[in-house]
Amino acid sequence: MPLNNQPYLPLYVDDWMNNNKLKLCSPGSHGLMISIMCLMHKEEEYGKILLKQKFKQTDKQISNFASQIAKQTSFDLLDVELYLSELISEKVLFFEDDYLICNRMVKMANISKIRAGIGKQGGKQTQLKAKKMRNNEKKFAKAKYEANTVIENVIINDNNKDNKCKEITAHEKQLGMEIVRETATEAWSDKAWVEQLAMGVRLSMGDIKLWMSQFNASICNDYVQDFNERVYKKMFVGWLSMKQSKGRKLIAPEVNDQKIGLKKLEI
Repeated sequence: MPLNNQPYLPLYVDDWMNNNKLKLCSPGSHGLMISIMCLMHKEEEYGKILLKQKFKQTDKQISNFASQIAKQTSFDLLDVELYLSELISEKVLFFEDDYLICNRMVKMANISKIRAGIGKQGGKQTQLKAKKMRNNEKKFAKAKYEANTVIENVIINDNNKDNKCKEITAHEKQLGMEIVRETATEAWSDKAWVEQLAMGVRLSMGDIKLWMSQFNASICNDYVQDFNERVYKKMFVGWLSMKQSKGRKLIAPEVNDQKIGLKKLEI
């Protein structure tokens, strides 16, 4: 919010009490300074009072401004001219063309504008990040749905795989270690897909690679019709979703090496 829209006047007590220039002024000048600051607080250009045309009666700026300020405050014209002269003399205020200016208030207004601009920019960045995250979540949800459709036609069960069987058609063949490794390497080279997947499941790229290695070992003896990179990606997303939903954790690589020779299936 711009300072001149605020219902209060920012008055820093230490600055007011320790202002060496103001200390040299009389008590009456202190009182007039408060009234002038209130006027400047409501001006369109914060910290400045513009001399209106009808008060340009003499060639003396102090007399002209004294007439205008006296009309806007409860001070007598002679008192305003006396105290304003003192404030100008001690450089608490100064004239610039048709403006009476308080340098401290102008600086405060500039700082307020800078902070408002930074806050607005930060808000835009936050909104963009939130929108990007929502889009990624939608894309990942779609990928999971498509993967579940594929998984309905493929039996993947690590605990009782030996007790299950499936019909093998003329177009199906056992995948084998080499085909799985090559297809997994092609999928891994699609960095956009890997990054989107990692963000969607909240895993690091390294963890995704380890999960892919375990997945490779689990399907090398399977029979999958028309197996290719696209089918591999859908199968892996569904498999990973199932593992996470069951709370499964990554197995240490050295254990994998001893159990199923994962080094041969790494990508």
